[in-house]
Amino acid sequence: MQTEQVLLTYLLSASVNDNNSFAVKSNLKKALVDLNTFIEAQSKAATDETYKGHLLLAVERIKDPASAKPTIHKEIPPGAPIGCDWDE
Repeated sequence: MQTEQVLLTYLLSASVNDNNSFAVKSNLKKALVDLNTFIEAQSKAATDETYKGHLLLAVERIKDPASAKPTIHKEIPPGAPIGCDWDE
C-alpha cells in the first residue's frame, strides 16, 4: 500500500508540474480521473478496513494534486566514490 501511495504522489506532482508539457499533463489528468473511478469502485467492494482506508486516502489526495510533495533526491557528484581505485 505504501508503494501505491508513493507512486500516486509522483503522478499527482507531475500532473501539476509547470515543467511538463500540456500533453504530459493532460495524459496524467486522464489517468488520474480513470484511477479515481477505479478506486471508488474498489472501495465499494472492499471488505478489509485497512485497504478501504488506503483507498479513501487516495481519493482525498487526488482531489488536491498540488499538495503532493515528492522526494527530491540530490544529484550524485561526478567521479568515483572516495576510496575507490578505478584508475588502476
